[in-house]
Amino acid sequence: MTNRSSMIPVFYINLDARIDRRAHMERQFEQLGIAAERISAVTVAEVPAALVARVQRPGHFYRVGTGDLACGLSHQRLWQTLVDRQLDEALVLEDDAILSPEVMPFLAPGLLARVGADLIRLETRRQAVRLGRPRFAVDGVQLRELLSTHRGTAGYLLSRAAAEAALASPVVNDMAVDRFDMAVDRFLFGRFGPNLWRTTVLQADPSPIVQLDKADPASTGKAVPVNGPAHSDNAGTRLSRPRRQRRVVDILAFGAADIVPWCAQALRNRQAAFARKRPVAFSGDIRGEAGRSI
Repeated sequence: MTNRSSMIPVFYINLDARIDRRAHMERQFEQLGIAAERISAVTVAEVPAALVARVQRPGHFYRVGTGDLACGLSHQRLWQTLVDRQLDEALVLEDDAILSPEVMPFLAPGLLARVGADLIRLETRRQAVRLGRPRFAVDGVQLRELLSTHRGTAGYLLSRAAAEAALASPVVNDMAVDRFDMAVDRFLFGRFGPNLWRTTVLQADPSPIVQLDKADPASTGKAVPVNGPAHSDNAGTRLSRPRRQRRVVDILAFGAADIVPWCAQALRNRQAAFARKRPVAFSGDIRGEAGRSI
């Protein structure tokens, strides 16, 4: 077990009004022996009206709901904290995360540097994803390159370099697509964001983190309505597109600038690049603790 004195910084994002979720997280931190710092989340009311108008205008590639904009701004607030304090790395959590004990080895300093990555995803949303060959192992948990979109941002390791790059609003596809133009999970772990094809994003398999609404191993696909700490304040603000329209957007978004990084990723993972997608398990499932928050 990693000692508190030798852990990387741990931050969790929490709305001031969600006392229930704060209690959920702090109970887990106490039981696991984690010293975590709370970051006050941005509310929907704080999202600038000009930003809402910009990303919800007709014809925008990735129309983002107000709640998702607030979520993205909250993550940016945390990234800025990491940069301002000159921290080398940090674990980023949302306040509906369930943490299994297998998360502890990932809190050892220097892990990102040792595996040669700036971003490690520790969460599963139980959706089918494509993964590359095992690159490293951390106490029996394999780290594989993430080759397809994996939604959610409830738990990930981030380096200062990655935070600085994210806050610099990188150009994607030779267009001025920045961190405000898409939901934060697409930005970090999705196609046409600046990371998935252009950097090495590693996925923990099985994952030591899952969100409350996905605690049940049978909860694959679309999330079902939930109450209590699992209820999301953003649920009623999301904008949806028909599947066919999403496919058209993805096709249009794929540009010449994507070809080289996509091919490079495929070459690194020749056998897995076109393999069938599969869900990533939660490590609590394997130990028979699925559906139960510690």
